[in-house]
Amino acid sequence: METIYVGLFQAGVLNYLEKLKEWFGVNMADRISPAMLSLIFDIGKINPIILRKSHGKEIAEFFLKKADEIESNMATLSDKRYCISVEYKLALVKNPKDADITLSSGPQGKLSGTIIEVPKDPSLTHPFRRIDCINQVKERIEKEITFNSHDFQVITHKEKIKGNSRFHYCYKAFGNNSYSPELVDFIVNKINANPKYLFDARAWYKQNTPKNKKNT
Repeated sequence: METIYVGLFQAGVLNYLEKLKEWFGVNMADRISPAMLSLIFDIGKINPIILRKSHGKEIAEFFLKKADEIESNMATLSDKRYCISVEYKLALVKNPKDADITLSSGPQGKLSGTIIEVPKDPSLTHPFRRIDCINQVKERIEKEITFNSHDFQVITHKEKIKGNSRFHYCYKAFGNNSYSPELVDFIVNKINANPKYLFDARAWYKQNTPKNKKNT
């Protein structure tokens, strides 16, 4: 039953957190890791025929009726406060290791593949806060190079880090950002490969942020 109810449960959790913050000014992100409030589950497709054979006609009909009710409400309301759907996106990447799903050439050259749904825990894939990233970078670059919170902000803007799932994850219920170890590697490689990288990035940021555009 988790395959049809989990979206309702997750929406309920997020709605509770949102109203708790709105009505009482309590932000649970200050007390509990956001990842602890994300439901991790093994979701799969339910085959009605197998369901009927395994559990009987009555249970199969009950399951299908409830699934249809939720799907119908989602289509009517179009509101994520009712139900959170789990979505997987396909993207073309140069390195197959970066992909969640891979497709291979089947018999007679036809494209075939098996979709394996693997929910990812952001507390594992994106475990770093801003300060963690800054400290990690400082440990891996020359001591003579200054790297601080402003430089981190410069790079996230210049390189369009926000919204890039490889580097960045946002807990929307709290507005908190977390970052992956790959982002630290990316920044360190940029700085070590080009001694002028930070200087050029700061100059770019000064010219391209809205505040500075108003002053020019």
